[in-house]
Amino acid sequence: MASLNRTSSERSNNLQTETTKLQDFTSSMREQWEAYMERTEEAFQQNVSSIEQKRCFLEENLEKCKTMIASCSEQWMTAQNSVLALGRSNAETIDSVISGGNEVNNQLDARFSSAVTAGIENNDVSSNSLLCSIDGSLKLDHGICENVKSTINTSRGELHDLQSGHHDKTKEISGDAERSLGDDYKVDEATCSTPRRREIKIPSSQLIGELVAPPLEDLVKSFWDSRTSTKLAQNGNGKQHLLGLTTLETQRAPLATIN
Repeated sequence: MASLNRTSSERSNNLQTETTKLQDFTSSMREQWEAYMERTEEAFQQNVSSIEQKRCFLEENLEKCKTMIASCSEQWMTAQNSVLALGRSNAETIDSVISGGNEVNNQLDARFSSAVTAGIENNDVSSNSLLCSIDGSLKLDHGICENVKSTINTSRGELHDLQSGHHDKTKEISGDAERSLGDDYKVDEATCSTPRRREIKIPSSQLIGELVAPPLEDLVKSFWDSRTSTKLAQNGNGKQHLLGLTTLETQRAPLATIN
């Protein structure tokens, strides 16, 4: 019995606790719902006001579009009328230009035809005169050609005679030259006598060494020494130096004749 009372009291306590939690949850949900409803109502009011503003803006834009469409239609009609008028004026201008061009072309055609006819007649006259002059020139050329042919034939005969005479005289001169050279200028016959032996003097190695040219440096040095010696000779102080150079130059032996 006591256990039943205890379990029932525990269940009643648990039930009371759950009821308290449920009440708390219900109150919190009611508060959240009220806050959500307030936010939703505020958003609805804001959306309604914004929609109203947009509707007014759209009505204004629609009115502007209507006015712009009316003005554009008027401008289109004006432009269409002006284009039609311009096309009619252009057609009239083109017709006048074409008619004027046809008249000018007819006049030019007549002038060109008359000029061509006159040119053909003048060409015929000039061609006839040119043919007459060509015929006269051909006759004159034929006569000159005959004269030239006769002159060439005569010159050819004279040239042939001249060549034959020149050939005969050349043969005669050649025969006289051979005869004169064969008779008057005979070659000496070879003899069997032995020539006398000559003595040959071979130069010594010292003499050959003296004949060798000195090096380029020595020549340059002697050249500058000679220039300085000439300057010293002008001052009166280079006589001995000049004597030394002359003795060096005279030390080389003279060349010997070799048979």
